Amino acid sequence: MINFINKVNNLFNFIDQNKLYPKSYVIHGPPAGPEVTIGGKKVTIFCSSNYLGLANHPAVREAVKAGIDEYGHGSCGSRLVSGTTEAHLRLENKIKEYKGVESVAVFSAGMLANMGTIPAIFNIPELTAKAVVKNKIISLFGQRRGTIYSDSLNHASIIDGSKLAGVDKVVYDHQDLNFLETRLRRDRSGTKLIVSDGVFSMDGDEARLRELVLLKKKHDAILMVDDAHASGVLGENGRGTYEKQRVAIEDIDIYMSTLSKSFGGIGGFVAGSKKLIDYIRISARTYIFNGSIPPASALGVTKAIELSIKENWRRERVRSISEIFRKSVNEMGFNTFSSSTHIVPVLIGSEENALKFADELFSLGIFSPAIRWPAVERGKARIRISFMATHTDEHLNDLTNAFRKVGKRLGVI
Repeated sequence: MINFINKVNNLFNFIDQNKLYPKSYVIHGPPAGPEVTIGGKKVTIFCSSNYLGLANHPAVREAVKAGIDEYGHGSCGSRLVSGTTEAHLRLENKIKEYKGVESVAVFSAGMLANMGTIPAIFNIPELTAKAVVKNKIISLFGQRRGTIYSDSLNHASIIDGSKLAGVDKVVYDHQDLNFLETRLRRDRSGTKLIVSDGVFSMDGDEARLRELVLLKKKHDAILMVDDAHASGVLGENGRGTYEKQRVAIEDIDIYMSTLSKSFGGIGGFVAGSKKLIDYIRISARTYIFNGSIPPASALGVTKAIELSIKENWRRERVRSISEIFRKSVNEMGFNTFSSSTHIVPVLIGSEENALKFADELFSLGIFSPAIRWPAVERGKARIRISFMATHTDEHLNDLTNAFRKVGKRLGVI
């Protein structure tokens, strides 16, 4: 124990010397609107994942209140025991209808969906004649064999899920599909899983789904897409990256997304064929051994999905103001990487400058903390702007003017 504490002390000495410990911001009052209060100061928030502005929608709030009246506060169990209610089934059916898939399993969080599903793909039982004796299965799980192919900018939940899978991992440079194909061609044994974000959360660009589909078909691989940041926003009906890029959902073997961003609630889900989802329900440990989302939350998210379909102006607004801002800061001389979505990262450079930039923005009433190492590469610290449908033209003008002012003051532009 003493040795461990010494290691912790050494770590924090390093963190303190390099000013790495993140600031903790406490929002007083509702966090869902475009304007929030932090430390007594009213600021406009540009780091929220409430993309469609539905988290505080009156109809969503009413659905949650009605759910509490009917079901109470919690789910009181895991999905396979006592944690599945009619509210959970209504939500899964709504997602199934919305995404155009055969089946859906809702998890307690998007992080848990990835961390449970990826290992499950490589832990499928191999039944043989010797495995069944007198109608009893005596040996199911053999040695895990296979390879995971993961983009270098994939979300942490994919990285952690891949570690838990216990198989070989190939991490290819961001969007380097030539290298990916080289490795797919070389690796001939075991299950091959290609996994990619649909929209990359730190750079705001989209995966090239058409090419990934061609590669998975050519090399007999499984394709899994994490569309957490695209659901609700991208595509004509907000179905996600696959709809925008006109890729058939059937060509994505495992489709994962979250319920905590565009739909303003809690939870995540995995979608696919009925047999696949039936298997995930009995093999993903984060589904089996975790309490389900509260039924009231399930009803709130169901209502939010309905509103997102009906109120198309929300996604149009998010996409429109994102493009206006991206064009404006690019013209000023800022670098926004390859962003093509409602996530617009603005490169600042050094960690020190990014922290100063964020503080300056805050003093001007703009809240968007610096994103820095180890979340991104050293020297590529940034201010990551994310937009909501409820941001007004005045909010957008304030943001643009603040970037111009701070960028010139700090010599970034």
